Amino acid sequence: LGERLVRLEHPAVARHALHEPVGNGPYRLVESVPGDRWVFEANEAFPEELGGRPYLDRYVYRVIADDATQASALRAGEVDLLTRASPANLATFRADTTIDLIRYDDRDYDFIAWNPRRPVFAEAAVRRALTMAIDRPGIVSAVLEGQGAVAVGPVGPWHWAYDSTDVPLPHAPDSARSLLAAAGWADSDGDGVRDRDGRPFRFTMYVTPRDKWRRVATIVQSNLRDVGVDMRIEVREVPSLQPLVTSPDRRFDAFMLTWIPDEMLDDRAMWSCDQLAHPVHFASYCNPDLDAVLDSLLVVTDPETYAGLVDRYNEILAADQPYTFLFYPSHLAAVRVVLRGVEMDARGNWLSVADWWLEPTAR
Repeated sequence: LGERLVRLEHPAVARHALHEPVGNGPYRLVESVPGDRWVFEANEAFPEELGGRPYLDRYVYRVIADDATQASALRAGEVDLLTRASPANLATFRADTTIDLIRYDDRDYDFIAWNPRRPVFAEAAVRRALTMAIDRPGIVSAVLEGQGAVAVGPVGPWHWAYDSTDVPLPHAPDSARSLLAAAGWADSDGDGVRDRDGRPFRFTMYVTPRDKWRRVATIVQSNLRDVGVDMRIEVREVPSLQPLVTSPDRRFDAFMLTWIPDEMLDDRAMWSCDQLAHPVHFASYCNPDLDAVLDSLLVVTDPETYAGLVDRYNEILAADQPYTFLFYPSHLAAVRVVLRGVEMDARGNWLSVADWWLEPTAR
């Protein structure tokens, strides 16, 4: 591949890669419709020494935002696999003999990105207050039905160097109120919303239409209201949200997203001071101490030193809270029993895709 295609650190190239990806695996991308589907066909030339041609001639990755619609499509045989079944549908799937459930842990975490270019989010103490106001254990219980854990930072239990003794910021509304008051945010007019210098603590949270995000956002909205912060919820489809959060001027107050970190923890595009214009540098966050940690993670070979750097990575972001790290979800894939060979783990949803095959009756 030429340099034009592989130098993904350049923001313009990164945007190109999102829409016109290049690969050399067992399948070829033959069609992509933003926000709707990706269509792949078997790569007839895939080397035998790497496994040869995959079993399936074609597979279609569909984008279905609504959890109920996903469940209906699976049960009707319109799709054969949900990589991440909604906890709300688990009871239905467990009762359906045509569906298998595969439990796996991935590298992902869910977060709220705060935009520090907005004055209300400019201070780390205020961002910590927001995190402590949010009942993340309650969200894991109510929305994930216990299928996950409250997140400490970007590196979760999937990574060998994750320190299981690390404790996330607690749900502590009284402490949140004290931090907000110390930062000068007080309800001066008795309307229930804190203000400072005549400006109310009010902002808009963008979420996508998926049921999970609506439910999380509603809980967050209630939690923040209890400490005097007025959060408005605005639901946007991914195609309309993406330019707002990836553009260099970051046209958002806050938004919720799921992120899957790089296996090698090369997260410089998201956090480094010299990458502020990168599409995924959502938080416009710059900390030279973190830059040094991220650079060192790519060159250190001693396991003990490396583990210390990973711990420091989580520690810095836990202190500054450019994101509120919500949770590390555990996942259940829902698979029609006629689709065989499916395996998933932290290495990816498509780990065994070349070995998937359909029962003859389903072809």
